[in-house]
Amino acid sequence: MFLRELRKSVKPLMWVVAAGFIASLFFTYTRISSQEGAKPLVKINGEQITYLDFLRAYQDAYDRYIQATGERLSPEMESYLRSQVVSQLVSSELLYQEAKKARIKVSDAEVREEIGNIMMSFGSRENFMRYLQYRRVNYSDFEESMRRQIAISRLTEILRASVLISEQELEDYWILEREMLDVSYLFLNPERYAKDIKVDLEEAKKYYEENTEQFEVPERTGVEYILISPDEFKDEVKITEEEMQQYYQEQPDSFEVEERRRASHILIRMQEGATREGENKAREKLEEIKQQVEEGADFTELAKEYSDDRVSAEKGGDLGFFTYDTMTLEFSRAVFSLEEVGDLSNIVQTPYGLHLIKLTGIEPAYKKSFDEVKDQIKISLLEDRAEKLALEEIEKVRGEIERGSLSFEEYAREYPGRVRTSSLFARYDTVDDLSWDRRFNETAFSIEPGKISS
Repeated sequence: MFLRELRKSVKPLMWVVAAGFIASLFFTYTRISSQEGAKPLVKINGEQITYLDFLRAYQDAYDRYIQATGERLSPEMESYLRSQVVSQLVSSELLYQEAKKARIKVSDAEVREEIGNIMMSFGSRENFMRYLQYRRVNYSDFEESMRRQIAISRLTEILRASVLISEQELEDYWILEREMLDVSYLFLNPERYAKDIKVDLEEAKKYYEENTEQFEVPERTGVEYILISPDEFKDEVKITEEEMQQYYQEQPDSFEVEERRRASHILIRMQEGATREGENKAREKLEEIKQQVEEGADFTELAKEYSDDRVSAEKGGDLGFFTYDTMTLEFSRAVFSLEEVGDLSNIVQTPYGLHLIKLTGIEPAYKKSFDEVKDQIKISLLEDRAEKLALEEIEKVRGEIERGSLSFEEYAREYPGRVRTSSLFARYDTVDDLSWDRRFNETAFSIEPGKISS
């Protein structure tokens, strides 16, 4: 069983670091040639992690550290951070490889839903797309990164669910959690002694000179900027029926609904590390139950009486409808290989134990009709066109300002809602109503007074 072997071979820390790491891999930016970046840094089972992969991940980790602490990294911290980034890259690649081995599938609809949740945190789709743009990330690359993340998350959920805890482990944990100590301690409040301490000017000056970094005020700057929302252009966009039909024909995978099946099961659990004798007894018990079903006994009643999955047992073993990638590999493989409703599986072993499965329903895969997704397509095309018009407008305005035929002041009189003046901000501060944006802040500190940015 690959799950069991994987748990043995991978350190527990890996599950922790992978969950929050993969989503940040593509939210990065670096100035490096594609030739340099393509050099392999490390290979894992034939799959390579490139130098560019590392630099992107390192830059992102570096930025988040600076933003959180406001401090520069020491050489020791930089070395530690580099090793952690490499470790996380390797961990996530190993997990993704195992997810593929387990045939964990991620539908396009799931990817779109996850990206939609991320977009909400940016306030709008437009803000999100601008963020990808300045990070130099293709939307298709980001989609693929999300597909990887969902697959890895699903794998870790399966692994967690498959962990069996012995009675001894539960007892040890119970004792540890309830262990109590009696402690006597003495507390001295420093404020009681403050009035007796006198600090002269020379001492204060000496402390200041030895700790000048504590009193440094970071450089601050202020900018005037134009902010154009694609929402302003939506009324100008006209989407025809023909365009929506064309989109529907060109994106068939986007509207596929996976086959779903319904099943009931009877589970006989086995403890982790069960002996061959124990496994044989469990299998014999389930074989006897199967024989009773084949001779006409009610599967529902047998599930209520014998199944160790007490949640489904109360419903006669019913698990409801599910897609192939919802269950463990072995379980789904058995269910989706059954041909007709009412068919029984052979004995199936998963990390949960041994199962006898009955197929109780089939919902075939199908493609949503054009009428079902028409509104969805219209919204997608509308947002894409509005984004393009906003980009064309900002490029036109920048060109006019560069040529001297237009000034910020003149543009502000015509479009007062688009031109804003920031308060003074430091390099790692959030700028007014904008989210913290590394490229915006870096640009603001890099341009000369009176000049305009890209």
